[in-house]
Amino acid sequence: MTVPKKIDDAAKAIVKRFSIKGLCDHMYICNTIAYENGMGNGCGEFNDADNEISYKTAEFIQHAYSSLIKPEDMEELFEILSTGTINPEKAKVGIKKQMQGFLNEMKYCDEWRVKYLQTCYDTAQATLLEFE
Repeated sequence: MTVPKKIDDAAKAIVKRFSIKGLCDHMYICNTIAYENGMGNGCGEFNDADNEISYKTAEFIQHAYSSLIKPEDMEELFEILSTGTINPEKAKVGIKKQMQGFLNEMKYCDEWRVKYLQTCYDTAQATLLEFE
């Protein structure tokens, strides 16, 4: 079965909003949402259930992506999970903080990490421009 639209929309919005760049992250988030809410087995199989998304799902995803999704982003993350959409006003505030965090970390981390953070920064900046 294909990924249900409700799950796919939420995962796409999370990846976009929080500058998540990995090749498999979208599907990992889809499987996490499905498994945590009884809508799939967590291994690529989904069912027709249309259950509400639990807050526990937001906690799990925040923990898995804690370098990009901070504890103070939980309300926004849960809203994205619940609606499948990004609130542009909330996102702009969060993205600006995230970008500043990337810049701060680039000052003291290893070179390989700087390249990764620059990619995250550029992605966040492009998303921010979409909302402004």
